[in-house]
Amino acid sequence: MLEIEFQQMDTYISTFIINLENRNERLKNVLKEFEGKNEFKINVVNAVKHKIGAVGLFKSIQLAITIAKENNEDVIIICEDDHVFTEHYSKELLFKNIIEAHAQGVEILCGGISGGFQIAVPVSKNRIWLDNYYCNQFIVIFKSIYNLILNTEFDETKKVDQTLSALTMNKMTIFPFISIQKYFGYSDVSSHNQDDPEWARNRFEIASKNLRKVWQVYNFYQS
Repeated sequence: MLEIEFQQMDTYISTFIINLENRNERLKNVLKEFEGKNEFKINVVNAVKHKIGAVGLFKSIQLAITIAKENNEDVIIICEDDHVFTEHYSKELLFKNIIEAHAQGVEILCGGISGGFQIAVPVSKNRIWLDNYYCNQFIVIFKSIYNLILNTEFDETKKVDQTLSALTMNKMTIFPFISIQKYFGYSDVSSHNQDDPEWARNRFEIASKNLRKVWQVYNFYQS
């Protein structure tokens, strides 16, 4: 049923953008990324405020999933407000990988990651299975994992990407990445990049370089 729906030209995916209401420059940035892309139905979620940023983010993700369940959504996109599309993005590529990932039983499909993996296995021309991942700036979440996320008690000592990644073995990333993070000079959930404007971009570049090695091997023998 999912495949039939995605083959329709007027298909869109419900996309939940998580944004703290005082982060106007971040909201403006991410909304610009989606301009002219009618394949996304944008829903801005006012982020849950908490003294621990990661807790607020996780609760915000749970809020988005609650809305998705009420609307009977089979698949949604969770997007943080520092997301930026790369030159590799296209509607056709995204939909194709969502359809194929769903057929493989995937529960979380990342648009791009900044590391966190020790094992990476290419499973198609544009998807790589991962044992773990970092970063949730653009993730596709399938219905099969909704309840598990909603019923998860967030450990305040952990990070959101670490928590979501640990919930399922059925997770992949699109490769080459279609999404990376934009640096704003601060982070709502991490202090690591406060003083280094290159920090976020470098993490994605290093992760991409490492994944490219196994991806090139896969494509060489497939061809």
